[in-house]
Formats: sequence, structure tokens, C-alpha cells
Amino acid sequence: MRMNGMDHIDLLQPIGKMDHDDRLINFLELFSDLTCNDIGTKVREVYSEHIYFSDTLKVIDDLDELANYLEATGNHLEYSRIIFDRVFQIGDEYFIQWYMKTGFNLLGRALQTKSIGMSHIRLDEEGKVILHQDFWDNTEGLFRHIPLIKLFYKQFKRRV
Repeated sequence: MRMNGMDHIDLLQPIGKMDHDDRLINFLELFSDLTCNDIGTKVREVYSEHIYFSDTLKVIDDLDELANYLEATGNHLEYSRIIFDRVFQIGDEYFIQWYMKTGFNLLGRALQTKSIGMSHIRLDEEGKVILHQDFWDNTEGLFRHIPLIKLFYKQFKRRV
């Protein structure tokens, strides 16, 4: 692809400027790399005891379950990079645009995914996350790489 004299440009790459208050720093650091070793500890520092979490793959309302889920997710990834693009804030509510690149092995094949999405975050009085709802196309970003689902996905896309 050639655009404005550039040989190749990744149109999903963030172009915005991140402006946010300091209460989001721990959240942003937690998700910038899901493969870090102490993610379970970090989850407990960032999230409240009482939570609602949904990443479109799983809904969780228990802090220990969330810590285990994100730890297991990180363990299955070769690399994970989430770049946060823009933050829109209304009181204690945040809407964060992001760009995610992940690498993982599936059935002996090295795969890479790219996705864009948005997270709705709500903080409690202590600045901890009590609500985390992600909005992204997990079909395009993840499921199209799984062999059986990939076959159905391709057939479905041809028909729409």
C-alpha cells in the first residue's frame, strides 16, 4: 500500500494523543503488556474487590477469577502490546480507544493479530476499577485464526 509517499502504513496504528488524569496510569500500565510475570498482583492493585469485567470473551465478577484469567491469557501469548490512543472522560467514567497486537502459537503455527477497540472503565472512590467493558471485534481479531471457526468465518463473510 502506498499513501502520501509512504510505502506501507498500518491504518490501525493510533494517531491520537493521550490526555488523561493520573488515576488511569495503573490501569494503562497493567494492560500495556499482558505477558508480564506479576500480572495477578497488578490486577489486585488496579481493580476493586467488587467488579464487573467483560472483554467480549468472558464476563467476570470475582477479583481472584479476573487475576487468574488475565494471568492465563498472558501465559498463552508470545507477546502482547496494547497502545492506548485516546481517553474520553466524564466524571469517574472513562472511554479509552486502543490498538492491540498479540502473537501466539496455535497448533504449531505462529500467529499475529491486530485489533482496535474501546474500553469503558468506571472507578470507585479509591480510584480502583469497578467496571471494565471492552468493545472490539473478537471474530476478526482472534477467532478467524482458529481452523474450524476460520472455515465457517470465511464462508459466512462470502455470503454477506
